[in-house]
Amino acid sequence: MKPRYAVVVFLFFAISSALTGMKSYQDTRDVVDADLQQALLVTLAAQDHCVITPDTIRNYRASLSIGELRDTAYLAYTLQGEIQAKCSTAAVFRLSDQRLSTLFAFLAACWAIASLWWYRRKTLASCSPLPVEGQDASFGGLRYDEDARHFYDQQNNLVHLTPMQHHLLTMFFLSPSHELSHREITEALWPKKPDASETLYTLIRRLKVVLAQHSSLTVTVDRGRSYSLTLG
Repeated sequence: MKPRYAVVVFLFFAISSALTGMKSYQDTRDVVDADLQQALLVTLAAQDHCVITPDTIRNYRASLSIGELRDTAYLAYTLQGEIQAKCSTAAVFRLSDQRLSTLFAFLAACWAIASLWWYRRKTLASCSPLPVEGQDASFGGLRYDEDARHFYDQQNNLVHLTPMQHHLLTMFFLSPSHELSHREITEALWPKKPDASETLYTLIRRLKVVLAQHSSLTVTVDRGRSYSLTLG
């Protein structure tokens, strides 16, 4: 699956969530406004003045047919001296049916998590140090034994490496160009570490020492962007 398809599906769910949520809210707003207006008309018709008093508020709320509004609806004066019936946005949102919107939002979140997991797994798989079956790699005086999964020098002596050094050196050997980007290395070796630059620097420095002892190879750095296994 291409990344853009994953983005398209995520946007479909996200936009659907937003649109259905707004539609439900607007439909509820229309019903609420109609109830507020009828309650206001009933209240004003029952009194002979246009002053808002505690009795006016009580009569107004008692005239509302939507029970949930009786604790939140209120009356306000406009600059022209007119009385308006009002209700908070939060109250309308609570009354609206957001189940479909929530479902789309949940699907969007699940899709995003699944896509990120799949993409990360694919990326790590592409950087996997597993050798090509049936092939041994030799370069610069070192040989990688596919069956034993060990490195040997020209005298066929085992080269002792730490797990991280072995992982990185295998990646270099299996790369057709013997070159790896900073991102390829850090995502393969430290996928959960936000910034592994210093750790990678230390690993490269120590690997160079091992390479110098057993081969004619070294690791060259292109300003931290890429790393190449080259003949020293």
